[in-house]
Amino acid sequence: MGPGLYHPADADAEDETDSKDQSPIKSSKASDIPQKRDSAEAHQQEVDSRSVFVGKIPCRTTPEMLAYYFSAVGTVNRVTILVRKRGVDRAYAYVEFEEKCSVPSALRLHDSIFAGETIVVFKKRTNKPNPRSAQAINFTD
Repeated sequence: MGPGLYHPADADAEDETDSKDQSPIKSSKASDIPQKRDSAEAHQQEVDSRSVFVGKIPCRTTPEMLAYYFSAVGTVNRVTILVRKRGVDRAYAYVEFEEKCSVPSALRLHDSIFAGETIVVFKKRTNKPNPRSAQAINFTD
């Protein structure tokens, strides 16, 4: 086999190989996976702490329209618009700000009029993975 490729038959030769010639899959430890997951979750929580949920927006709303509307309370990093699949002519969005301090000001826009409609604004919550599906995949065994 070529350098960096691992095959179970090469287990005896493992001690003789230089560590930089090993495959990244072989050198990764099961204990590294929870650390990466924790880091990703911490990053997501930080982003969510700077974000708000905006509901009852008209379907004709563009990300630029929402960014302009919410720019009155802070610098907008990103707008994500999602449309319900039930055929309802309403949509919802997430607005991410550059600073956490913009969120309380954005929450004051709850029940305000946007594009002729009354919108709702709530603090974005961090989605938690389903504990049952997390138990189905066990990397430590």
